[in-house]
Amino acid sequence: MKKINVIAMTAAMAFCGAAVQAEPSLPRSSIPASAPSEVRVQILGLYADNARDRMAAAQALAEMGPDAADAAPFLVSMLEERFDLKSGDALQKIGPAAVEPLLAALASKKPMLRENAVVMFCKIRDDRAVEPLIAALEHVSLRIGIARALRHQQHPEAVGLLAAVLKDNSPAVRGGAAFALGRLAEPRATALLLRSVEDASAKRLVQNQAHEAATALVRVLEDESPEVRATSAEALGSIADPIALKPLIGSLKDKDSSVRCEAVEAVGVFKHAVAVEPLTYLLKDDEDIRVRKAAAEALSQIDDPRVIKPLVDALADKDVQATASRSLAHVKDPRVIELLVPMLKHEDAATRSHAAETVGKLSDARVPALLQSLLDDDESSVRLAVVNSLRMAHSAAVVAPLIAALQDDDPAVRTAAASALGGVKDARAVEALIELVGTDDAAVAKRAQISLKKLTRQDFGQDQAKWRAWWKDNRQMFADKR
Repeated sequence: MKKINVIAMTAAMAFCGAAVQAEPSLPRSSIPASAPSEVRVQILGLYADNARDRMAAAQALAEMGPDAADAAPFLVSMLEERFDLKSGDALQKIGPAAVEPLLAALASKKPMLRENAVVMFCKIRDDRAVEPLIAALEHVSLRIGIARALRHQQHPEAVGLLAAVLKDNSPAVRGGAAFALGRLAEPRATALLLRSVEDASAKRLVQNQAHEAATALVRVLEDESPEVRATSAEALGSIADPIALKPLIGSLKDKDSSVRCEAVEAVGVFKHAVAVEPLTYLLKDDEDIRVRKAAAEALSQIDDPRVIKPLVDALADKDVQATASRSLAHVKDPRVIELLVPMLKHEDAATRSHAAETVGKLSDARVPALLQSLLDDDESSVRLAVVNSLRMAHSAAVVAPLIAALQDDDPAVRTAAASALGGVKDARAVEALIELVGTDDAAVAKRAQISLKKLTRQDFGQDQAKWRAWWKDNRQMFADKR
């Protein structure tokens, strides 16, 4: 069977190779007579019937570098169906002479050719590419690639050119410009560009580009297109210029939920206390689940005691419970656990479960005692959450409640307790697990065996007699852990 698979795979690769290395779409008659003879030979090789011969011709042209300039249009035309590595490598080695054919491809009506031209401008740096790349932002599918290409171009005036495009009549173009600005003016991109620029005036342009981009994007937060407003909010979060915070807080009231969601995430980047009140409102009352979840995450990033209560209250929101629980784990404040206590007694089982999970994520000596009371909860899902939270405490104080959970009516709870005991090196845990390894419940017995192996570095399978004998002779190893 393996031989058949290898043969099939080899055939598939050969087929794919032939498909990738397509011949030029330009007619052979267009090969310039003035081209050097060795270049003409290799251009003709691009039309060979055999894919390997075409690949060899492209490789030979790559090795010629700039001397193969006449081959550039033919290599570019080979990018119409999909990106071809050999052709791309040859174009990159040819360099500046490949720019004009690639710019023509960028303006083509053929989507794949446009896309592959953008890919090439992520490899070839030339000032002539900047404005055509910006003009191509009207194609939504090209935005990510164009943003990368513009970053690669490292042109100090690209941000200014993009800012001007934010006034274009087309929402698609404005949205594309906003997207690219966010990628181009973010701190990492600015730092890279500064390292590549030597001219003092150019350096000043780069140093000011984040503020310039943010100033332009703030105006676009009022754009008539929800997509443009949302993209601008996202871009402002990437740039994180202080000038954007107040306008972004204003966008938290945008009538479009997608805009509010992006604005919430952007506001969260600033981690500023001024955002606590509006984010709290959204967490409590916004109709869109995405916005409420984003608000919970944003609040958790702000070092302000006012974020605790709204996040704890959000544990009662079935759509946001999990996010609120994760968010509370990031809040380093001893008051969190105090506000969680009432939630452990909430009438809703799911809320109690999430409250228990949240308590377990906190580094507080009170955790085991608080959770132990829930081991008698009527809902097994709550008891399971308690056991899973106790295992995170890594404290001797969890041993007693976990041993008690080994007697739970639900096998899932018993199995989880057996697993959790494997994380606490304590004599009581070993003794309880040895008693459990002989149980009729196969899943629980297996988990007990795994935990015993982890604690003792021994493995007697599920032979309870051997475990007892070993324990009798080695109990002293765990004496100091009692």
